[in-house]
Amino acid sequence: MEQSLSDEARLVELARSVMHENRLQQRCHAEQGREALRVLILCCLDGSAHSYRVRELLYGLWSGKPCSIGAVVALDWDLRMSMATVLLGWGYAGGDFEFGPWELRSELSVKGLWAWFLEEARLVHQYQAYMEAAR
Repeated sequence: MEQSLSDEARLVELARSVMHENRLQQRCHAEQGREALRVLILCCLDGSAHSYRVRELLYGLWSGKPCSIGAVVALDWDLRMSMATVLLGWGYAGGDFEFGPWELRSELSVKGLWAWFLEEARLVHQYQAYMEAAR
């Protein structure tokens, strides 16, 4: 009986340790995601084709609306890696640090891109109307 309690205590301690390590990794990914988001937003400033693909992907992430995986594979390698890094850290909230929709809005607003970003909603609605009409 005493042996089983000891084993159970070790398992509980191991589980706590794993949970703590996971939380540290999540925070690390969120911090890296914040930096990667800034890279993506800088891309949005240049008006290139990449900027519109990045906008589509970030809008989908922010709004929960569908977006094309083709937009990801059409990005150059560095931007793809930045997008993947944002995805890994997205939604983290812990203590004094958060990374998610609120961060995206803040960063876009600072760069004067919030209104441009919201234009994606119009495109999503046009696409949905087109698909409805095609049925």
